[in-house]
Amino acid sequence: MAPLSIPQSAMPVQIEANQGPGRSHLVNFLKHGLAPLQLSQLQQKKRRLAKLLPRMPTIAEAEEDKECALLASSVVVAAPPWQPGQLLPSGLPENLTDPMTLASSPQCAEAFAARLKTACENDRRVLLSWLSTVFPSLALSEVGSHVVQVACKVASGIQRTMLVSKLKGTQTVLDLCMSPHGCEVLTTLVESMPVSAIGFVPQALTGRGGQIARHRFGFRVLEALTMHCSVPQMAALAQELMLEAAALSRHAYGHRVIQHLLEYGTQACQSCIIQNLMPEMPLLAMDRTATRVVEKALDHVGVKELHLIAMALLQSARPASLVDVACSRGGSSIIVELANREVFVSEFRMHLAKEEPRLAQSKFGRRVIDHSAIL
Repeated sequence: MAPLSIPQSAMPVQIEANQGPGRSHLVNFLKHGLAPLQLSQLQQKKRRLAKLLPRMPTIAEAEEDKECALLASSVVVAAPPWQPGQLLPSGLPENLTDPMTLASSPQCAEAFAARLKTACENDRRVLLSWLSTVFPSLALSEVGSHVVQVACKVASGIQRTMLVSKLKGTQTVLDLCMSPHGCEVLTTLVESMPVSAIGFVPQALTGRGGQIARHRFGFRVLEALTMHCSVPQMAALAQELMLEAAALSRHAYGHRVIQHLLEYGTQACQSCIIQNLMPEMPLLAMDRTATRVVEKALDHVGVKELHLIAMALLQSARPASLVDVACSRGGSSIIVELANREVFVSEFRMHLAKEEPRLAQSKFGRRVIDHSAIL
């Protein structure tokens, strides 16, 4: 892979603390930190730099791994070479004769995981083949799930493909998503397997996106998928989630998924989410949970979407007006952040100036008054 080329404009500026006025600026920074406008400018530079860096694949994919992943997406891998009665490699507890023992014995599970990490290629192949016979069941158990996660990380080539095939199937994926231990296995699999080998996970969840996003374990799998899957792999599932963006933004777990889509999704995905939030933007800005989604949007969307957010707040009337938003904890922060980004500052000033007495009576309204760019 060719080295990344970062423009000079994106490089950080070195502070010469010992040269003239620069020293006083440094002392002021150490005492008071960054001013709001400086912090906003720094965040904008960070976002511009992030857009220059390509999203990396989950792991480096060798050609043989790509071929194995393609094979796994179309056919079921043949039976593993391990056969009943075959001896396991040395270094394991003597009472470890049944792979399901790993689901109930922490000592055996710890010893087996350690052996997997240090085994030579031939021994690891035998161990993984033996483990694969009960792979889904182990993934759902508290003790066995740790062994399964280690197996996902150390497997390669055809053995990796074999393990992935054991977890395929809509019901298997759903069971894993809704299990406190299975969700960790799926998350590890998504993070450690080649991108081309994990497409079966979003495919199995398509049609149930909203349900999984609201689940206390399932939402973590969706977070991992938004970070590691390719755009085509996530297209159908992301579309479901975007259509429910407003409702999910208020949910204790769902808002985390929408935040990840805003951070890692395409520009089209971000735009679609904002469009679906527009009708309820004032209420979402005031909601204790949903306000985090709006704040995440301010950090990652483009200028067009920032203008849409500001317009939705400016045009709000009932059931929540602009001054209602400004007097709320989350809403006041959002208005101040929009002002820091110089988005419709004069319009906000015009609408809020006549409501200054009411703003002054609110703890959060005073935050808006104190911002010099607004009032």
